[in-house]
Amino acid sequence: MTLFTSILGAKWISKLNSKYIFILIVAICISHYAFVLGLPEKNALKINSDQSIENICKEYTNQDYYPKAATNNSKSIENKEFIFNSKNVSIANLKIKATEYSFTVLNNNTHKVTVDVPILYYLGIKADSNNKLISTNVSKRGTVSIDVEKGKSKITVYSEYTRLAKLAQKISLISSILILIIGIVNFYRKRYIRLE
Repeated sequence: MTLFTSILGAKWISKLNSKYIFILIVAICISHYAFVLGLPEKNALKINSDQSIENICKEYTNQDYYPKAATNNSKSIENKEFIFNSKNVSIANLKIKATEYSFTVLNNNTHKVTVDVPILYYLGIKADSNNKLISTNVSKRGTVSIDVEKGKSKITVYSEYTRLAKLAQKISLISSILILIIGIVNFYRKRYIRLE
């Protein structure tokens, strides 16, 4: 969408007279300056060091992409709180990467336990237990819920692109290559016509 809007904007601007382009640039600069002047000076937090940025990031909980169920439980999710249906389960070796969450669960019960992992549940979330794929569900707090067998289990929860997302990536790549080929062919065709 952005690509096509940019192309249409470029075509529209190329048809404008140079004085109208100058007026457009001046209008953009004035509106930007007016926006900056309109920013509040009171209660404004100045970011002038890496340490202050780090402190802000620690205190700020970004809920822009939270599911509705997760917004009421944002503190427990941010604090990495696990929820179990049994007290005989413990967490060990918690490792967090950008798209992967791995930990060890020790289930001393004789039956499965449901573990509510503090990772938001979205399409493409997968989990494996001892290198075997297990099913994932959405918990009441909008996070990943998995069933863990008795004994010791090394759990890894990770995200992958869905089939639709992978298909969209392929379509985008093919479209980009086709547009590039068409652009190169048109460029050389026009150049060849000029030489004649």
